[in-house]
Amino acid sequence: MSLFDYPRINFVGTIQLNPGTANNDDYAANFTYKGQPLGLIDSKKVEPRTYGMSDADFIAWVQQVQTVDVVGSAGQTAQTIPAEWNYYGGMDSSPLSVSVAGVQAGNATVPSNLIGAALTFSGVITDVNSEGSPPSTQFFFDNITLAAGGTTFLTGAASKGACQWLNFYRNVNLNADAGAGGYVYHVIRKGPKTTINLPGFGAPDVAGVIFRYYLYRPISINDNAQIVALYKEGKTNPVTIQMAGTFAPL
Repeated sequence: MSLFDYPRINFVGTIQLNPGTANNDDYAANFTYKGQPLGLIDSKKVEPRTYGMSDADFIAWVQQVQTVDVVGSAGQTAQTIPAEWNYYGGMDSSPLSVSVAGVQAGNATVPSNLIGAALTFSGVITDVNSEGSPPSTQFFFDNITLAAGGTTFLTGAASKGACQWLNFYRNVNLNADAGAGGYVYHVIRKGPKTTINLPGFGAPDVAGVIFRYYLYRPISINDNAQIVALYKEGKTNPVTIQMAGTFAPL
């Protein structure tokens, strides 16, 4: 059996991702400051690039709008926040509202309360490499639970998931990060600490569950003035992102 076999339990909704941008260098290829790339980390030296500032001055500087030079355009400047859009992000991930939208169970009987069952989880995310365009974002979930009306359909720890490639042109109506999307895969194996009470998943040749989803259309505050106001209060600027996925037999 595989991802393309039945049964399939399909879910949709929105989740929250809270990546920290303190070590990003998304601007390094486009902007310079005092003749150096506008990137807050020097990976060769494994240290922050502080442009000669003290720690206190640097921390204040990265959280304000700064005038920087545009690479390849002599005399042209731009304004941006070196810390980018979520300096205080805690790398956490959590669902806002995700539920089962449909079930393709073949010959298995589908419990009436499975449609609409809520998917919950907790975990963290991190890029494989924070510099440039990351080749992969990793997802670590402590526990995944699918339940409704006192019935637990699924609960257990998931393997590490990875989004192998973020397609920044998936949504032609949105630009840059807002148009991004990518697939993530985990597996949840049968075992003493796992409950799998899904229709059709009790077959002896099913070793567990494939947890596969697509993340797309991230929405966060992108206005510089609003971001600076958040930073003054030490607040985060998490992304609300849409999720559509399926549980399939492993």
